[in-house]
Amino acid sequence: SYPARKGRMQSLFFGTRHFILNEGDKREELYDLSNDFEEQRDLSSTAPAEIRKFSAMLQKAISGR
Repeated sequence: SYPARKGRMQSLFFGTRHFILNEGDKREELYDLSNDFEEQRDLSSTAPAEIRKFSAMLQKAISGR
């Protein structure tokens, strides 16, 4: 079966959004928990500006700056 992840994962919750970064293959995912609590519809391909924003927020949180 296909693995659910490839390497270490990090995520960030902000409002109703859940951003996930898979460090193994650099895949980024974005979910709107208010409409998709089970995280079945990845919004990353339709929300590139949000992906950039959440990626920057995650990097700031990781680096402590």
